[in-house]
Amino acid sequence: MTLALAVLFGIVFLELVIRLDLRHEVLRIHDGSREAFRMLASDASDDEKEAAMRRGSLQLFAATGLLLLKFLGIAAVLGLLYWGVVAVFPEREAELQQSFVSPVGIAVLTLATLLYAWIRHVAVKRL
Repeated sequence: MTLALAVLFGIVFLELVIRLDLRHEVLRIHDGSREAFRMLASDASDDEKEAAMRRGSLQLFAATGLLLLKFLGIAAVLGLLYWGVVAVFPEREAELQQSFVSPVGIAVLTLATLLYAWIRHVAVKRL
C-alpha cells in the first residue's frame, strides 16, 4: 500500500512535467547557450557580440526563471498531495517517508514510473 502511494507521486510528477512542457524551457536554455557560443566564435565585431550576449542573457534568464517557477509549481502540487495522503492515511506517514529514501522504494518508484511512461506513450501513440 505504501509503495503504491509512492508510485502515485511518481506518476503525478511525470504528468506535471508533461503537462507543463518543461522540455520547452530546457530546449530554450540549450539553444540560447549554443547561440551564445556561436556568436563568440563568429567574426562579428565586439559591439555586435556584446549586444547579442545581452539579448541572449535576458532570454536565458527568462527561460531559467520560467523553468524554476514550473519546478516550484510541481513541488507545491507534490507537497499538497503528500499532505493530503498523510491526512487520509496518518498511520502511513513514516512508511511513506521511508519509501522515498530506501533503495528498494526508489527502485520500485523509478521502475513503476518508467512503466507508466511507456504505457502512456504507447496509448497516446495509438490514439
